[in-house]
Amino acid sequence: MAAAITKATPEKLNGLMEEMANVLQENQDAMEKRFTGWTNLQDTIARKYMAIEFRRAGYIRYDLFEKSLGNEKAVDVKLATDLIKLKDIYDIAVIVSGDQDYVPAVETIKDFGKRTVNIAFQTENGHLLPGGAKRLNEITDWSVQIKYSDLKLYLGL
Repeated sequence: MAAAITKATPEKLNGLMEEMANVLQENQDAMEKRFTGWTNLQDTIARKYMAIEFRRAGYIRYDLFEKSLGNEKAVDVKLATDLIKLKDIYDIAVIVSGDQDYVPAVETIKDFGKRTVNIAFQTENGHLLPGGAKRLNEITDWSVQIKYSDLKLYLGL
């Protein structure tokens, strides 16, 4: 379909755009469910513990051709920047990730005397998701691993 777009007439392009918009509409419930679970979990924690603030950043791609959700983008840099920029307003940084890209930022804030916690998720088979969580868990002061079954329960799936 990508090749068809580059060679399309304006009329054909309008038809393709309508088709893509329809695919998005058809998949809206699945996309909203994915985000609503996380948002509800974060909001519940933030209401219960006033000292906890969640910062949402980035976006998740949707591949119209494959009809699938992709990876998050622009989250790593935002979190790393906030960890360093906001270092004077927190004592303990809690990172909810398995991405080893955060290791340099964690090392930097630890140089400022901050303590760190990482929360990582396990797959159904008990492996860390994604694979980089092991390195991040090693560099943080504490780590919490959430089982797949517990995560499904928290997210209401």
